[in-house]
Amino acid sequence: MNILNNKKILLGISGSIAVKKVSNLIKLLQKTGAEVEVVATKNALGIFGEYFLELEKDLGKKIWSEMSENKVNHSKFVFPHLDLAKWADLILLAPATANLIGKIANGIADDLLSTLIMAFEGQVFIAPAMNSRMWNNFFVQRNVKRLKQLQNENLSSQKFEILGPVEGKLACGEEGIGRMIEVKEIVEKLAHFQPLSYYKRREFLLRNKTVLITAGATREYLDPVRFISNGSSGKMGIALAQKVLEMGGKVIMISGIGNSGWRIENENIEIIDIETTDEMFEAVKKNINKVDIFISSAAVCDFKPEKISKQKLKKDSEQARMTIDFEKTVDILKWVGDFKIQKNSKLKAQSSKLKLIGFALETGNIIANAKKKLKEKHLDLIVANKPSNIGQDTGEFYFITENKMERKIGSKLEIAENLLRFLHF
Repeated sequence: MNILNNKKILLGISGSIAVKKVSNLIKLLQKTGAEVEVVATKNALGIFGEYFLELEKDLGKKIWSEMSENKVNHSKFVFPHLDLAKWADLILLAPATANLIGKIANGIADDLLSTLIMAFEGQVFIAPAMNSRMWNNFFVQRNVKRLKQLQNENLSSQKFEILGPVEGKLACGEEGIGRMIEVKEIVEKLAHFQPLSYYKRREFLLRNKTVLITAGATREYLDPVRFISNGSSGKMGIALAQKVLEMGGKVIMISGIGNSGWRIENENIEIIDIETTDEMFEAVKKNINKVDIFISSAAVCDFKPEKISKQKLKKDSEQARMTIDFEKTVDILKWVGDFKIQKNSKLKAQSSKLKLIGFALETGNIIANAKKKLKEKHLDLIVANKPSNIGQDTGEFYFITENKMERKIGSKLEIAENLLRFLHF
């Protein structure tokens, strides 16, 4: 399958022993349909000179290294640091040394590779490879954190994604983190690549907007040990949070079971961990006045025990069955819908009005039940889906508003972006 068909990939190589994996990486990239140009640092060439001669034979073209290459060998790249940057759809740095990462993070351009990175606008994938002590060094981690910050915020015309490293046996014989991830994994990561134009189209769609997202499942306890809940993984809520951040918005995530513990390094997201429906409700009430959009993707328990036993419920040998009385939990989405009607009635500007998105997981009469929920709870959009989507990375969804309906199939990340664009916020 040519997942990178016709993609122009500039592969940057720095002086790590993981250079020995590059030949297989190039072959796999070419197999998936990509066109590859290679730029190597002087350190890499100095350490692995003979290896690069063999690599050039496999590649079928010269490997770049100097700012002033002979343009006869590369007629379409007269000014390599600029022309290669314009040519590339994406840059892959594999292996990436601590030195190269430090240069990028601090804007240093003192050779061909670092200079063309400065001139490049788009996605840069970085696959680090180094000794574990180097990887854990304060300055290296600071530089990596800086690049991740640029990845999550709209601070640059570039998007950086760090791929690895992983733990294992290192070339020096030590065990620890620092191994470059396997070439197959690198190519799989590149398959999700989007061109810069894609980011520019959506970059500021949610600028100056704050989105409140409920995600994951809630629990309702029977006793100190046992509870009722559901199988929600929270993946949809996480996908929504990631896409809101990518579109320039801020996120308040009320996180239930499933995705509790999920974190992302970004100052534009606040995560509130909860467990029960009442806890989620209190968090929603506390934050609803701060937001422009409310997305209810959580799988909330509809019922809870009328009484919670203070002691663990014991199995009585003479007791054949147990009866527990349940009562309805608070309908958070209905409460927010009523709140929305009251708030929006006082606002004249359409752009200032609270927008409300809900999810409906149904086992039957999916569309009819979703439309009923849309109307009763005063939603702007409802997303209908089936139990088969629970815990999966992909699924089938129906976007329903008062006037239209669209069927969507794709990954939850794709669905999240489509959802945020659907009402043209």
